[in-house]
Amino acid sequence: MRPWGQSVVEKWWVKLLRGGLVVAASTYVLLFLVLMGMRAGFQYELEWMEGGVLQHIDRIMRGEAVYTTPTLEYVPFIYPPLYYVVCGGMARLFGLGFFVPRMISGLCALGTMLLIYLTVRRETKDRLSPYLAAGLYAATYSASGYWLDLARVDSLSAFLMVGGVMLSRRSSHSSQLVAGLLLALAFFTKQSVLIATGPVVLCHILARRRGATLFCLALIAAVAVGLVYLVYSSGGWYIYYVFRLPASHPFYPSMLTYYWMVDIWPVLPVVIPMTIVYLWQGRREGLGGTPVFYGSLLLGCLAAGWLGRLHVGGAENGGIPVYAAGAIIFGLGIHYLTNSEWGASVPQLKATVYGLAMAQFLVLAYNPAKALPPDRGREHWKWVEDLVRNSPGEVYMPAHGYLAARAGKTWFAHTAAILDVLRGPQTTEAARLEDSFQTAIKSRRFSAVLLNNRPDVRRFEGTYELLPTDFDREGQNLPELASGLQTSPRYFMVPK
Repeated sequence: MRPWGQSVVEKWWVKLLRGGLVVAASTYVLLFLVLMGMRAGFQYELEWMEGGVLQHIDRIMRGEAVYTTPTLEYVPFIYPPLYYVVCGGMARLFGLGFFVPRMISGLCALGTMLLIYLTVRRETKDRLSPYLAAGLYAATYSASGYWLDLARVDSLSAFLMVGGVMLSRRSSHSSQLVAGLLLALAFFTKQSVLIATGPVVLCHILARRRGATLFCLALIAAVAVGLVYLVYSSGGWYIYYVFRLPASHPFYPSMLTYYWMVDIWPVLPVVIPMTIVYLWQGRREGLGGTPVFYGSLLLGCLAAGWLGRLHVGGAENGGIPVYAAGAIIFGLGIHYLTNSEWGASVPQLKATVYGLAMAQFLVLAYNPAKALPPDRGREHWKWVEDLVRNSPGEVYMPAHGYLAARAGKTWFAHTAAILDVLRGPQTTEAARLEDSFQTAIKSRRFSAVLLNNRPDVRRFEGTYELLPTDFDREGQNLPELASGLQTSPRYFMVPK
């Protein structure tokens, strides 16, 4: 029996830690809300592929095909179309720009936090652990490269995935039906969801949960119907862009360990061991138990993120599903370790668990200013925009073509999409794309060229000359983007 004084100290220490955890979780959620509002209206790119996403949304608004023959003017990204369709519908009401897709992504991120809260709340009947789980997901904003509110597909995909997983735990037929449909929609937002949720679906089947048949039928039927429609309507191009090109990407061997040592372990140093303990203690519950179910979700998300990082073009956003699944287990683990009979039998465990949870939040602390574009970034993009607008004729700037489109000039395909085709399977269409590019250079089709990388400059040197600017010095006067690959125009060329 512990002395009375020691017991009182422990109780106050636990209360202090609980209060600190609530403050930490609230701070991260509020910080995300503030930053989301500050970033949404920024008129230039926060991440270098956002402008390419706008081109896809523009095609949806115009009623043009998303997946079609690659041309110098347009090549689609290697993602399914749902995000573009949703953004296109909203852009019809509010206009084409970064505000709509960023707000959709940001609201989906907030929705994912709510779904994480509801998921943990349903499993634990607790109030604290669900709130901490939602707060942890908000805390990974920096670890994901400030990606949650970008004009990219990831937040919508994560929202649909978590929603489908949450409903699949309910026994009603309607929940199982909607769960299958939501996972199918997540798949048509980002195809890696198929890998991320594969173990969950398998666990669902093997556990023979009530409604599992309906869940699987809804998922399979929705995916099959969607694929048939997209393949037929695109003339087969959907398969080429969404499956063949990603499968042909070369691997980065260095990412075999980088993913675990940079994206996972430093971000979730408490969640990972907590998951192991939680799964070990809950192993007797079997395939139908809560630990195995959500453990399989985390396993699938880890596999999907790792595979994405191994491929050329992978970035921090691959960790978003992992962080969502990890946040759920974080909440479940805290509740289990502080409320189970096993936890109650270990002295001082509650204070230890809360202390470790606080350490997890502290590890994710970040400087909010890094999420915002620097002042010199605004100046740089304004300079680029004015340069494009004042240049006569067509201006070729494949990494930021949306600026040319704003000036009423031709909107050319994004360089990331072009590279996907050129380094993919050697098809006739890929050869034609390269030929059209060479023809445009030789014929001096462009009155001006703005490029980001020196190797691209060499392709134009025979017929174009490089003009000096304030931003053409390697590594100097170039602002950083708020997220993703750090790149911006630095080379300005005109015909000789």
